[in-house]
Amino acid sequence: MAVTNTSTSTVASFEKYNTAKGAYTELRANPKFIAVHSTGYVWSDDGISWNTSTAAKGNFAYINEHNQYVAVEYDAQQVSDDGITWTTYDNQWAYKNYFNNGLSAYDGKLVRLSSDNYSTAITPEGDGIAPNGTAGRAVAMSDNFVCVTANSDSGSGRYINRITKQRGSYSASGASNQGFGLSYGNGYWHQTAGNRIMHKAGDDPSGTWSLGTTLAEYWLRPYYAGNGLWCISYNNYSTEFTTLYTSTNGTAWNNRTLPFSVIHDVVYGNGLWVAVGNGGGIATSTNGSSWTLRASGTSGVLRRVIFG
Repeated sequence: MAVTNTSTSTVASFEKYNTAKGAYTELRANPKFIAVHSTGYVWSDDGISWNTSTAAKGNFAYINEHNQYVAVEYDAQQVSDDGITWTTYDNQWAYKNYFNNGLSAYDGKLVRLSSDNYSTAITPEGDGIAPNGTAGRAVAMSDNFVCVTANSDSGSGRYINRITKQRGSYSASGASNQGFGLSYGNGYWHQTAGNRIMHKAGDDPSGTWSLGTTLAEYWLRPYYAGNGLWCISYNNYSTEFTTLYTSTNGTAWNNRTLPFSVIHDVVYGNGLWVAVGNGGGIATSTNGSSWTLRASGTSGVLRRVIFG
């Protein structure tokens, strides 16, 4: 169920100028793939041939509820209706980097960690939920809930119901190590617990989560890539690592190797999954298991990729 944002204090400035655009729609007439890096972005109509631009840049990107592309930097946001012409707005808030797990988007709305020592997750409605630990590590949102996990959490986290404002905690029995990544998509919550992935089916995160099998790495980020494929990629920038974990049921994971180092994000569109990462790396797949390298035209670190 969609939730109306009634708060103006936490809404990004560009949204105040676009209230007449109406509700978020899933696809525009000419959808694009857009992948952002710190000095620019690359875009593609088909996911195979890519173009470069410096008209926008960022470490995070999403499509907002007005069906606009948004590239997010620490101190600014660029917004575009067509992916070509962009308008820059000052950010009204700082966000926790932590390899950008301090920002998350769902159904066109953004949830973030606060700038006051990142001690609170801020919902689109302007409500706050503090993690169990002293500093938030990752945040994510579903239709009715926002979850947050902290540096010191060991397989646990806290949640707030966006409708009733009820707060509570969740955990996975036997889990240890901090929750670095957190996500919701296609009916599943996922959270890292060291080198293991916690999961829970359904919109409601309360209660006990299941703890998945042990993976070979730490510093992982789970997310839903679209079209029935969940992904886990590696987020330690100092390590060259080409593995991508994929799942078609949200619980069992397969190890995939891509033709470039350090995968940061995957999205589905135009009949393809598109993966991006370090060194301007882009690869595409029609089945989620076999990947083909594409020329991106940039050597920048591609942090996020979106399609719509």
